[in-house]
Amino acid sequence: MHRFYLGRIGSDAFQLGLFLVGFLTLGPGVGFLLVGILLVWVLADTFLMPGIARRDAELRRAVLMAEALAPG
Repeated sequence: MHRFYLGRIGSDAFQLGLFLVGFLTLGPGVGFLLVGILLVWVLADTFLMPGIARRDAELRRAVLMAEALAPG
């Protein structure tokens, strides 16, 4: 859900779908692979999200500054 907050709706919707399908198919065994893939992705996001959040904050700050300094 952390990607929704930063506007990365497509990838977070995919993560959510991967979790739901993985959880629902744990019985047949397929779900373990899907949940494992999701866990690796979330682990990678642990290291990637601070940079993504920082870039998002810088972009928002730049837009606000441009609007504040715009004439008229």
